[in-house]
Amino acid sequence: MDYDIVIIGGGPNGETVGSYLAKAGARCLIIERRDEMGGGLITEDFGGFRFNLHATYSMMMDKAPPNKDLFLAQYGASAIRPEVQLHYAPRGKNSLAVYSDSAKTAKSISRFSQNDADAFSKMYSDLVEMNEQYIIPLHYVPPPTPEEQESRLSRSDIGRKVLQIASMSPLEILDHYGIEDDSVRAAAIYAGCLWGVEPSTRGVGHMFAFFLYRMTNAGLVSGGSHRLSSSLLRSYYENGGEVMENTIAKKVIVKDGRATGVVTESGMEVSAKAIVSTLNPHQTFLELVGEEYWDADIVRAAKQWKWDHWAMFMVHMGVKGLPVYKDKNGEGKSGALLQLIGYNSLDDILEHWNDCARGKMPSPAGGWTNTSEIDPTQAPEGFHTVRMETQAPFEVPRTDWEDLKNSYGESCIDEWRSAVDNPKDIVILKKYYYPPIYLEMKLPTMKLGSIKHGAYIPSQMGHLRPNKSCSGTRTPVKGFYVAGASVHPGGMVTLGPGYIAVNAIAQDLGISPWWPTPEFLSRARKEQLIA
Repeated sequence: MDYDIVIIGGGPNGETVGSYLAKAGARCLIIERRDEMGGGLITEDFGGFRFNLHATYSMMMDKAPPNKDLFLAQYGASAIRPEVQLHYAPRGKNSLAVYSDSAKTAKSISRFSQNDADAFSKMYSDLVEMNEQYIIPLHYVPPPTPEEQESRLSRSDIGRKVLQIASMSPLEILDHYGIEDDSVRAAAIYAGCLWGVEPSTRGVGHMFAFFLYRMTNAGLVSGGSHRLSSSLLRSYYENGGEVMENTIAKKVIVKDGRATGVVTESGMEVSAKAIVSTLNPHQTFLELVGEEYWDADIVRAAKQWKWDHWAMFMVHMGVKGLPVYKDKNGEGKSGALLQLIGYNSLDDILEHWNDCARGKMPSPAGGWTNTSEIDPTQAPEGFHTVRMETQAPFEVPRTDWEDLKNSYGESCIDEWRSAVDNPKDIVILKKYYYPPIYLEMKLPTMKLGSIKHGAYIPSQMGHLRPNKSCSGTRTPVKGFYVAGASVHPGGMVTLGPGYIAVNAIAQDLGISPWWPTPEFLSRARKEQLIA
């Protein structure tokens, strides 16, 4: 069978590549090992309760170019963004509400400290400027080298501000702006570091800036996370795209330095002009292609690739009655995207994450969401879906998660009950515990439960993700491209790796783009912030 493009892996980046290029007239095939497409965009029905088993929070639906280009909202994928983004009510203290409206957040912070409210407003204003002008556009173009980035950014005020912030650690950024109150620092660090940015690591400040900005402008995909996958696929299918599900890509065929086809585990061979892998570096470089086709630096980078030292533990519940949360100030009693429960200080959060790094069972604390309060379609009428997720080690010494999941899950629910104002009104009808080992079992690309296919550390970001030669989607093997979460700009369903690959493949194959250049990219290029 002959195709123009074969895509290995049917996650959101693979679906993005296929949807754009199929609409451009290319004959595309997606090979997916599971019986369902979408990667981490998994929503399953449990007696009418919709549980999002992996990806839940949508950070970039209002920014990602595919949303507009592929009419995803018209196909059913729209984000519902609640006014209260995060609610934090440490015991014995005022509660803090973080809003999508930064002025309301500052007003909530003023109950702790007017100085902190002013400092937060200044920091947030800078975050908006840095993200809108540079950090978000950078997610949809190949990454510059440090030298190129320094040269471009040093020419402008906003660029110099980005360089300064990027050099810092998240905790240093809070110090830089003069944010002192422990509750405010705890909320900011949680929102900005939740997805794997280390609070004390220098050189990741721009990532903290990105996550803090986007996790205060996040929401839920209406109908469940899988609706985004369905919308991408609808566009793909309507333009002739084909899928092989329940099929494992075993080997990429390389002839004379060019990728020419894929062999499946059953022995089927398909040929293509371009082949795209959305798998992790071990699978892509060492297994699919093979060490013999790469130089020593690429092989070394793949073999030394660092996985996250934590994964996620999740509690999913179907309940009767709407949980209302304790709140001295009455701002976040219900409706918040994230209820931060079990942490009474910044030190509690840092200790939890440090325990994960040491392979120690952490406290039963984390972020809770009344999912169906934000999106009523995610529970039967009159009932509610509630979920919790928290960082946890993938492996625990001398035991395993199958033995631990029930007891740890129950301790998480006990902690949750202590934060609920009306526990007697809540009847739990359905419980499903999802320990870290299920992440890799469900999606082998998430090795050791790494939801982003690899740690967010300076040596694995930007032009080094997944290595110096391949971070811009092209590889030294002609016709072979990488476009998964282990490629710049990373995971978290930004659709950036897929979008970057689309533009490179179209250029290489002489495909005329039907999609316009996003205004934010044109503006950033005009300001000479990106190439």
